[in-house]
Amino acid sequence: MEGRVGDEDGTKTRCPDNATESQDGGGLIPDEARYDVPVATGGDALQIGAETHCNDPTSGSDALSCSDTGSTRIVPWSLLDVVIASVLFVPAGVAGSIGLGWALLWLGIVEDRLMAGVLGSALLPSALVAAGWIFGVRRHGVSAAMLGFRRASLFETAWLPVVVLAIGLSVAMVYALIVKALGIDILLPEQNLDELASFDGLARVPVFAVVSILAPLGEEVFFRAFLLTALVAAIGRLRGMILSAAIFSVAHLGIGTLFPIFVLGMLLSWLYLRTGSIWPPFVAHAAQNALALVALELPFDTPAALITT
Repeated sequence: MEGRVGDEDGTKTRCPDNATESQDGGGLIPDEARYDVPVATGGDALQIGAETHCNDPTSGSDALSCSDTGSTRIVPWSLLDVVIASVLFVPAGVAGSIGLGWALLWLGIVEDRLMAGVLGSALLPSALVAAGWIFGVRRHGVSAAMLGFRRASLFETAWLPVVVLAIGLSVAMVYALIVKALGIDILLPEQNLDELASFDGLARVPVFAVVSILAPLGEEVFFRAFLLTALVAAIGRLRGMILSAAIFSVAHLGIGTLFPIFVLGMLLSWLYLRTGSIWPPFVAHAAQNALALVALELPFDTPAALITT
């Protein structure tokens, strides 16, 4: 409910619905500002671990001017929210993806089984976004900015993802060379997109949309904006990054990609915490998967094809 707060000159300022008055007279505190959520402030590194009281949103921007008060609360959702959301939405997303693929074949909408699987798999990232949205944003009555849907600078969106991508691909390449030299074939990353090379023309459009757009978006919302922030709130920044990256890696169900995807997960976690926005890690993740699709056309193996996520 809207209320009024007295200003220094005696006038009254209307409080927005999602704001409360600061107890120390410092001004209005948006509900989402009472947590130390990822906030991009002109390229400054994100500071995790202190509750943030913000006087007012910067005009026309999601950036907030804040001061620390010493709390350790980071986001309104807890690990329990993440666990419940995972139990409800992840199996449903997997089952829905399989069911949609079979339905497309049965109805004759598509005739190719692989294409039906690709189209059906679009439901899984949708379920991941729904999990974070319902158990994060909607359940706790906060804005989408709490889930990372906030603007980032050009440097954060264009250049930092390039650095993350370069490091991730370099690690994947060195890892593959070492494992191959040691003769440990079971640890070699699988070329899990080879079958997609059979598509050509317009058939590549849905493949690109799912692999390079929907999948990265769903995974970044769930693993970084939703899971990572809850873990950081519960066990600290570094341990939260490590555990979320480990879960991200295991979720891809490939022994040969465990290490390179873990490294990529750490890099994407750092990027999210650094920028406070979902878009920089999404750009890096989407570029990684897009490069993997392009690599299918090359006559030799590339590091991009090793860690499609």
